[in-house]
Amino acid sequence: MTDDPKRLFENAISRTARRWLLTGVVSLFIGVMMGWLTFYSMGVLPRWAGRLMGSVLIFAGILFVYKGFLYSFNRLCPLRRLLFHAPDQVVWVYPLHQPQQTEIKGDTFETTLMIGTARGRRYAVIIPLSRYTLFSDWISDRCGPVVVGYSALREKQFTNDPCGLK
Repeated sequence: MTDDPKRLFENAISRTARRWLLTGVVSLFIGVMMGWLTFYSMGVLPRWAGRLMGSVLIFAGILFVYKGFLYSFNRLCPLRRLLFHAPDQVVWVYPLHQPQQTEIKGDTFETTLMIGTARGRRYAVIIPLSRYTLFSDWISDRCGPVVVGYSALREKQFTNDPCGLK
């Protein structure tokens, strides 16, 4: 059975968006609770530390929810626009955690696929580890000459001149 890489990639983007939304909602909830609990009698230092941490969590939660909503909608998702409307901008694809050479059955293990663009931006999408080669081959076929894999030299080249990788 062959899998359609485009459909699998759409599912991976949706899965990533759901995780960002969930992380954002949990951060918002914990931040609001920390802020609310600091209004009870306690020392000055714990009160202000709780308010500071609550504010940081609320801010992080808002950013995660925003990014999750951005990736949830088809026309707004920058990764979808990049791969389906401007694939020539992709210069580098690598997993955040290096996949093992062993065969993995099922989709229980995941990795984060990082996609670097000619403008120096990076996009992340969570994919099943068993489908890593399928995704990297599909992106290479779709986007032309793309560097696949991570090394410290490539990181340095990408930081200095993203277009130099292609």
